Amino acid sequence: MSEAFDRLRGLPALAWDFDDTLVGHGASPAMHRFIAETPHIIHSIVTFRALGSERQIWEDLALETDLLAATHFRHVINIDDGLATLVQRLRRHRHSRLFAGPEGPAERAYRHWKGMVCARIGAIALIDDRTEDVAPGCDAFGIMHLHPDQLL
Repeated sequence: MSEAFDRLRGLPALAWDFDDTLVGHGASPAMHRFIAETPHIIHSIVTFRALGSERQIWEDLALETDLLAATHFRHVINIDDGLATLVQRLRRHRHSRLFAGPEGPAERAYRHWKGMVCARIGAIALIDDRTEDVAPGCDAFGIMHLHPDQLL
């Protein structure tokens, strides 16, 4: 495993993005092994999937690995429905980037959401593929951010 896993091994609590991180990334199998091998760490899923998608999360995870199940995670935290709706609306109207132009209150709330959640649940680090969407919040709340590519 990479040096990044060695850094994570000493932390008490971690947050994991789901899509294109725990599932759908080249480093996903290594992440699955790491989580299974570190039950002393509090692992949580923090996802931009809408509320009510938890059953689908476990089904999607089971398609990728038999190492992990719901019992490996303390929390599954989904984005608020109102913020998810706003993000969907913004994505429909902007083609090259999620947000263009100056950051408004809605964009700030979106970009800071995962960092805020991590701080609230005591996660020291967030592993997430969408750096542009999560780094501002991680920085604001003092959360270490790792892209899954760093775990290859």
